[in-house]
Amino acid sequence: MSYKRGDVISVVYHPATTGPQRITKPRPMVIISTDTYHSERPQDVVAALVTSKVAKYKGTTDYALRDWRSAGLNVPSAVRCTLATIEQSQLGGKVGTLSASDLRGVETILRRALGL
Repeated sequence: MSYKRGDVISVVYHPATTGPQRITKPRPMVIISTDTYHSERPQDVVAALVTSKVAKYKGTTDYALRDWRSAGLNVPSAVRCTLATIEQSQLGGKVGTLSASDLRGVETILRRALGL
């Protein structure tokens, strides 16, 4: 399957923590890598974590999705600048796609977080 920037995907994400917080269950993430990246590295994507803990993550490098339903999410969600490179073979499939305005909001927090 071909993925694009802004696609919401399901991934078994392995957080870089130990202990009871290290839960490995399918989680939504949003692809932030570009078509150029995908053509040069077809084996993986770069994605940002999506969380349902919107009230907890309201920093300047978090973005509360406005159109979360149309992105295929079941509950209000936010995108965090927690990034991961994931092999396409480990992706659980596409859940939906961010709206154009939500993608612009995610791009804004990425630029802020990465100093771009």
